[in-house]
Amino acid sequence: SSMCLEILLDIHDYKGDKNEKVYTIPVIFGKDIALLLSLIFLESGIIVSTIETLHYPIFIPISFYVYSLPIFSNIVNCNSEKYSEEKIRQMVNVAGVIRL
Repeated sequence: SSMCLEILLDIHDYKGDKNEKVYTIPVIFGKDIALLLSLIFLESGIIVSTIETLHYPIFIPISFYVYSLPIFSNIVNCNSEKYSEEKIRQMVNVAGVIRL
């Protein structure tokens, strides 16, 4: 989802946005809430895209796990590494690939 990518990029730009008084979701609600919202937008996009596979029910759980596992692992790593720029960049790359 595009909203997921935008929130992740806002987390990446958190310091600059806060210094310039740009009111983004991470600045207003904090990085933890922003990351959670980003996950919600991305997972809802994955769920909607798996609905397209309803003609082939076996693919629904497979596609959900294939898309979701890299995202969840990146989110856990991102939280443990205090939102390092490298982890945010990896999450944006994963989310961008899934969006395509």
